Amino acid sequence: AIGNVQEVPEESQTRELIIKNLPSKLEYQLGEEFDKSGLEVAYVKNGFETILPKDEYEVTGADLSIIGQQTVTVTYGELTASFDIMVCEPEEVQTGELIIKKLPTKLVYQLGENFDASGLEVVCVENDIETPLSVNEYTVTADFVP
Repeated sequence: AIGNVQEVPEESQTRELIIKNLPSKLEYQLGEEFDKSGLEVAYVKNGFETILPKDEYEVTGADLSIIGQQTVTVTYGELTASFDIMVCEPEEVQTGELIIKKLPTKLVYQLGENFDASGLEVVCVENDIETPLSVNEYTVTADFVP
């Protein structure tokens, strides 16, 4: 004979929200849009796990207009889970034109002699503004023709 089956009250059931997989992208540059691609969230009730469709949970807290660590919160009903992302300043990309304003002092070399960049002056021109560059801001390569 089968005994009486009693339903367990909802409040005594164990429920949790877990992040199965973090999003593919966890580092952002200032102003980028948050991308939850790769994020996988599961609802666990009494030990039984269900992967939630992306439209069944809400993702908040990713303020990509603020530099630093951000806590992203995933909400499903009254349950929450969270993970951190990092927002950094955009990398500077030099888009101007390089112009040699002054050639190096030495232009003639003997075979085997090292190149000497002394006297070389290089500027970056962007939007009609010339910015002098220091030696560590550009790379000099030389091709010697016999």
